[in-house]
Amino acid sequence: MEIKLTDLQVNNTQLSSDAFAEGNAGNINLAVDRALNVVFGSFISSSTFELGNAGTIDIRAGELLIDSQDSGVFTGIGSNANIGSQGNAGAVTVNSDGLLSVLNGGGISSSTFSSGNANSVNISAGELLINSQGFEAFATGIHSNAEQGSLGDAGAVTVSSYRLLSVLNGGDIASTTFALGDAGTIDIRAGEL
Repeated sequence: MEIKLTDLQVNNTQLSSDAFAEGNAGNINLAVDRALNVVFGSFISSSTFELGNAGTIDIRAGELLIDSQDSGVFTGIGSNANIGSQGNAGAVTVNSDGLLSVLNGGGISSSTFSSGNANSVNISAGELLINSQGFEAFATGIHSNAEQGSLGDAGAVTVSSYRLLSVLNGGDIASTTFALGDAGTIDIRAGEL
């Protein structure tokens, strides 16, 4: 799936490519010249629910906002190996020329809930703001996790912010294991932290 736009608002909806059988999910390539907003329970995802692997996600935008806006459901960009699947999650790459904001339970992630592995998460931004703003239902931030009950490994997380990188009010950048698999490495580079 390849999409090129000037601006895009994803509000209370989903853009996804998933594997529900032996075949692999497709990749998602999204290029937005100016503003990409993913808000109020929306998500862009490629995940596996069966034998096939999830696809990769590659997003490029002038500016990017991810904000759950107290929707109570996951809002963001992610690739998962879901419960009962055997394939791997896909790598997630996000490039924002300007400000990338992840707010109120928003997330960018690649995680495993099953036997497959999570994958890498690679972020590059002119400026990066992660702020939970008191939201507690979901973690706010950038993650690659091996979730509880999974058997696979988490992936590496790489974050580059050319100017300021701010992580506030319980937001986080993490590669974590809650199960048998290994966590991944974390590499953070910022002009100012």
